[in-house]
Amino acid sequence: MLVLSIGTYKGLSSIGSEIEEIAEFQVPLNKAITELEQDILKEEILTYELIIASKDVHSQEFKGLEAKIEKLEHQTDAKIIEAEKLVEEAIAHSHDAKAKATYAEFAKALKYSNMNKHNLKNHSKRLKIIWNRVICLI
Repeated sequence: MLVLSIGTYKGLSSIGSEIEEIAEFQVPLNKAITELEQDILKEEILTYELIIASKDVHSQEFKGLEAKIEKLEHQTDAKIIEAEKLVEEAIAHSHDAKAKATYAEFAKALKYSNMNKHNLKNHSKRLKIIWNRVICLI
């Protein structure tokens, strides 16, 4: 009876820590990644609009699109930094070696994305794949 009680307690404790990790780290990270993907797609659309408007580079439309793209780039940079911080917190909090390794790989991909912003659209697919592996850990 005592062995069964101890086993049940350890199992419930493990489930509790997994739920805590999901609520405190995976949900905010998932939200941050979704927002990053949206920003990347918005930036891509604005870039196509900018190309179309480039027939007159002195027009208000062209200048307005340039300003929107620049503003969106700054927002995306801030979101990448926020996601990096969330991943670092998740690494520090996680007790599972496999989860830590996957979080570390995800952090590395985010840092790479931040350094190579021009290639962010293509790199976002890699981020999504790694993030799906993080989600599958639990």
